[in-house]
Amino acid sequence: MNRFFLISFALTLTILGNPAAGSEKNKLSRELERLLGVHFKKHIMLPDSNLIIDFSSFTSIEDDMGQWDKIMIHPGKTAPRKGLQVIQIGFYLNGKFQKELGLQVRARTFQNVVIMREYVKRRERLHETDLTSVRLETTRMADGFFTDFADLSGMRAKKSLTVDETLTKNKVEPIPMVLRGGRIEIHFTKGGLKVVMPGILRQDGGKGDIVLVKCLETSRTYRARIISPKVVNVEL
Repeated sequence: MNRFFLISFALTLTILGNPAAGSEKNKLSRELERLLGVHFKKHIMLPDSNLIIDFSSFTSIEDDMGQWDKIMIHPGKTAPRKGLQVIQIGFYLNGKFQKELGLQVRARTFQNVVIMREYVKRRERLHETDLTSVRLETTRMADGFFTDFADLSGMRAKKSLTVDETLTKNKVEPIPMVLRGGRIEIHFTKGGLKVVMPGILRQDGGKGDIVLVKCLETSRTYRARIISPKVVNVEL
């Protein structure tokens, strides 16, 4: 049985046995729900429908919560995050601090996540028809997943991608500006001098990348910077 359910059930029994305590704790729960909602939304930038805050019990609970007219969330060592954590709650009466208790809180996140609709081979371009979006709980998912098809425009698969596989940044890469085997002009430059010779690319690459190229006139291989789809530069 779920641990949080057991704790909540135990609390329910305690409250039912003492109507006065139940009224006080219901008031506390409502105020905690309001404060925690504001607190977490400052740090987890998601719409209300995509963020659920669960709290079940204090780590040390007392039958008599004591007199209080205000509660505050005390700063912690780390910022609020998704997942399970302990939030320190301060109780005040007439502006004076009374006590502090630790509250176990679970911040659950839900988002529309991009997954594969079709099988795509390694190095194939991704098209929107290859993709679909499903609502998933992302509380335990590592960062790097996609929520928008537009972010995958101009991307290709770094590995073969299977149906229903979640797309993450380590599984895709930008489509290179130039491809291995393509013909290019090699601009050899030194100071204000420039010599242009034909060449062949030995590696894929994007603008600004350093790749290996072979000069067709000398049969030598050079390291060159990609300037455009048809031009690379070798500084001598």
